[in-house]
Amino acid sequence: MRLEALCWTVVHGRWKSNYLGGTAMAKGLRVERNPISIEIEGVRYDGRYGIHRGVMTVTYAGVDSKRTQVGGTPPEVLARMLLSELVQASLKSGA
Repeated sequence: MRLEALCWTVVHGRWKSNYLGGTAMAKGLRVERNPISIEIEGVRYDGRYGIHRGVMTVTYAGVDSKRTQVGGTPPEVLARMLLSELVQASLKSGA
């Protein structure tokens, strides 16, 4: 099985993706789950996001999740957008 990861860094004020192939993964690098939070109507909601093979997964409440392909939007901005969608869906369903 070949493992791959995508690493994001800020270069000259812009987000830049750096591909880390199977060799980097074999040397102990792993896809991290980063904490993310948003505030809606004064209430803070926390989630986590990670990127693997160009796909971002955002989880909320340890159960709900959304995925999307990573593009030109900075990862934290994209993660907050997905977390907002998860929270709004949860609030509408009464969970």
